[in-house]
Amino acid sequence: MPGYDLDRFIDLTHNERQELTCSICQDIFRCPLVSPCCQQTFCEDCIIGWLSTNSTCPYDRKKLKSTHLVRPPRLVLNMLSNLRLLCPHKDKGCDEVLTLECHDNHIITCRFNKKTCGKCLCETLSEHNCVDSLLQQNRVLREDVQTISDSNHLLNDRLRECKREKETLLQTIHKLTTKSPLLKANNFPKLTDYQMIVESRQYSNAPVVSHRDTSDAMTAQIISIATQALNCEQNVFDLCKTIKESIECEMDGLWHCTAFYDDIGSHSFTFDDMFIINITKLSQLLRSGKIADELIIEKSDMSDDNIFIVKEIALNCIKTADSLTDLAKYMSKELSKRVDGVWHVFAFRTFLANCYVCPKIGRFLNLTISDLTVVIFQV
Repeated sequence: MPGYDLDRFIDLTHNERQELTCSICQDIFRCPLVSPCCQQTFCEDCIIGWLSTNSTCPYDRKKLKSTHLVRPPRLVLNMLSNLRLLCPHKDKGCDEVLTLECHDNHIITCRFNKKTCGKCLCETLSEHNCVDSLLQQNRVLREDVQTISDSNHLLNDRLRECKREKETLLQTIHKLTTKSPLLKANNFPKLTDYQMIVESRQYSNAPVVSHRDTSDAMTAQIISIATQALNCEQNVFDLCKTIKESIECEMDGLWHCTAFYDDIGSHSFTFDDMFIINITKLSQLLRSGKIADELIIEKSDMSDDNIFIVKEIALNCIKTADSLTDLAKYMSKELSKRVDGVWHVFAFRTFLANCYVCPKIGRFLNLTISDLTVVIFQV
């Protein structure tokens, strides 16, 4: 048997590699023997194998017989014994690090040293009955097959149950969407402000508050104001304006109001006259070149491709819109055509307080140009 594989040794120095390597197999000595003519050391099997077909030393070519070979000095044997190496069964899972002195004993007892029967190919450490071994393997495999079959039946039952749940949900959705003409699929973008308001008046007696941090008394007062405005106004902009002005008459501070229909369609955002930007004048200044058509991205988590699309649409809409409401509506419509999902747009004068929203990740952008701030996002 040739020497020990060099790659198995740990922390082997350059000198150890040179002094303890067999010149025939180029591995670390296994049962070393020394040639007396040149004092070179070889693995026992390597040098005996060489001399079985040759009568000279492989190193200096002088006459040499196997009976002339001697054991190396104790110093060499001690150096070999202290070398550290990995178990040859590391690829099977053994992580032991051994000294060469303990190597052979470890191989015998290593739990990963499984031998294969030449007849039935079973892994075994001792003599065994091939028929019994194969019958045992067959029983184990039958049990595995039964377990997989049972699991498959359970999965098929669950799949049929999910299909039934899906059918039930589809039937429920169909009933809900056919209950009202305005709720039919693909009709949302076609709703006018007046249709939205008329449809919403059916539920004005029992409005639902989805989120709030106002007190109970303030909430009740705001609901009362909003309900009255809903029953009086004919478009979303006037609705927002009336709600905002009515709340400011009753409560302190500056209030803002935004209204939309079931998260679909354009948004109207209203402020006092002093806060409304003259979008027509801004468009003229842009077209005349008196203001550079450079949009500043204040904050965004969009991809570069989406940012490019948003900036292109924003510039075109700013140059053609007649009002902030038109700007928001046109941008929302164009974005929804070119980027998946329903988009919401707020447009207002830059010096106003920050606009806080909860957008989808990767679907938010805040840009400014001159005194105009535009917030684009998906929820």
